[in-house]
Amino acid sequence: LLRDGKSREQVVDILKREYRVQGKKAVLLAEVAEAEQRAAALAGPGTCSLYVSIPFCPTRCAYCSFVSYATPRYLATIPAYLDCLCEDILRVGREISERGEKILTVYIGGGTPTVLSAPQLDRLLKTVGEAVGGAELLEYTVEAGRPDTVTEEKFSVLLSHGVTRTSINPQILDDGILRGIGRRHTVAEFYRAYRMAQKAGIPSVNTDLIAGLPGADSSLFAETVREILALSPENVTVHTYCVKRAASLTEEAAETGDRSIYAFSDGETVRSLDSAQEALMGAGYSPYYLYRQKNAKGNLENVGFTLPGKEGLYNIFMMGELQNIYAVGAGAVSKRVGGPGQKITRIFEPKYTYEYLKNRGKSEEGS
Repeated sequence: LLRDGKSREQVVDILKREYRVQGKKAVLLAEVAEAEQRAAALAGPGTCSLYVSIPFCPTRCAYCSFVSYATPRYLATIPAYLDCLCEDILRVGREISERGEKILTVYIGGGTPTVLSAPQLDRLLKTVGEAVGGAELLEYTVEAGRPDTVTEEKFSVLLSHGVTRTSINPQILDDGILRGIGRRHTVAEFYRAYRMAQKAGIPSVNTDLIAGLPGADSSLFAETVREILALSPENVTVHTYCVKRAASLTEEAAETGDRSIYAFSDGETVRSLDSAQEALMGAGYSPYYLYRQKNAKGNLENVGFTLPGKEGLYNIFMMGELQNIYAVGAGAVSKRVGGPGQKITRIFEPKYTYEYLKNRGKSEEGS
């Protein structure tokens, strides 16, 4: 509708009248579509982004089913993983250069990339710099999602390599619920990590929140949003608690016969999302990307909100499938995006770190 020249107001009216979309959701969709249009103008033909996977965490959250490793045995493989990863980053950098593509954004995610030591981060980012080859990036993100993994030295390393964006994620500002979901940090530690990122001078900081967590009602979530807004982060991503098959919370519910986690008409989560959207947009934040997951509480969505001009571009490029994404590391998925009407090809790296390391060894033998 926007591409056809309709105004935002006209789009909202059509969504409500013809598609029976609820008023708040219609406004949300129209604003996200406008943000994607602006980003699409940046992601022209011949552009791409680079994603680097660090699939390790200090502990595993009880709601999580990502391929991330938190046991001492797996954490001990980090040096070998980093060796292989750096080789692959350089290889992919050469491939991008040979294809004549321009890298717009780099995103190092996980897992928790800041589980690496400061020297390991320094080595990783030096390698990325070599692969990028001096390109003027629009955005360079390194997730620091777990407040218990960051130090001033690590933030200093990020800044020295030109990182422009990071993510420090409280999920909810309540120590009891944090313990219940397997987060090994306190609310106070989140504030300490956030202040550390600000003091280091990281230009953009994102905070992730999760609505609908077990034990968290809408009033607690609304208070969390108010406290986060007092910090004025550049981005706030509001997730809906999603029932993941392999998550420990799901396994515990199955053992006890608790079906409440599958409450798709959950009123508290609906109220949490509605109040968060109202508070964030009232404080000058705009929604800029949106996606939904299977088995989300209340059948609701995940939304990224941003202050003006601070959009997380990689999120839009990747979710909107606007350009090629070259992904490196265990569990990473590359996307080759053709022109209009053409297929999007996905290339999957081995899912587990031991498979990734084993596969890398075979490649070296073959070469």
